[in-house]
Amino acid sequence: MLPAAEAERFTGYHVGGISAFGQRKRARTFLEMAALAHPTVILNGGRRGLQIEIAPGDLVRLLDATPAEL
Repeated sequence: MLPAAEAERFTGYHVGGISAFGQRKRARTFLEMAALAHPTVILNGGRRGLQIEIAPGDLVRLLDATPAEL
């Protein structure tokens, strides 16, 4: 994971508003391994105020995310 200032420079978004969805340029995405044990997870949908509820397996597939112990 990037330090806050570097993440903001890379994505163009402020920390707290950086989502795996809606990126101007694609960034590698990681998902906490423990999330795979839940039927769904809720995350930022790429627009202010938009939250997405999704199965972790679908999230991994859609974003080509890498499950990892974070």
